[in-house]
Amino acid sequence: MSSDLGARDAGHFAFQIGGTSVVSASGTLTATPAGPLSLTYDGPATLLPTVSLGAGPTAPAAVSPRTVTISLRATLVPDILQADAVLTIGTDRYVLVTRLPSAGGVLELLDHVEAAFLADDPVALYPLMTTDITGSQTAEQFATTWRTQAAAAGRRIVGLTRGEVGTVEASAIGYGVVRVAYRVETRTASGTSTTASEMVLIHQAAGWKLWFTSDR
Repeated sequence: MSSDLGARDAGHFAFQIGGTSVVSASGTLTATPAGPLSLTYDGPATLLPTVSLGAGPTAPAAVSPRTVTISLRATLVPDILQADAVLTIGTDRYVLVTRLPSAGGVLELLDHVEAAFLADDPVALYPLMTTDITGSQTAEQFATTWRTQAAAAGRRIVGLTRGEVGTVEASAIGYGVVRVAYRVETRTASGTSTTASEMVLIHQAAGWKLWFTSDR
């Protein structure tokens, strides 16, 4: 939903039901001082099917969007990805509760990521990456790109010192993220050097994954 009170589409929301359809409409968004946002709506909404039709004679037929009458009551705290919502359509009632993910699994992921970097092993690193990577290229493609770029740069990571592991926070795109500080030692033909870096982890359906790294 759009939670920016100053935006033209403030209060517009989409509510997915059971993975098969989405209700979309625009409600009234209000805020209290130092408190959460409240979203209320009573009236017509568009029910959009999200059916994957597939192929072949047994594929399900497409279902056209239709208008339904709904009631929505929601309380939201966007900064910490917290929401409680109740959607009513006729006699059917749907409850949505969201919270920031826990940090469980973060340290284990970091152990595996560090081991992969220090071993210069892109195949081991591949399954630890986000679906942006694993969904767009194979492990072999990822490893080939890794080794080509490493050869062109002429350097290798030979030391990683983990610093502060941040708390779980909400990213700008609405996912839980954790930022981790590092001192990175790299070796080139001319010697070794140490730089400050940051690893950013993101929580996806399969758990915590390495999103990206950057110099600090």
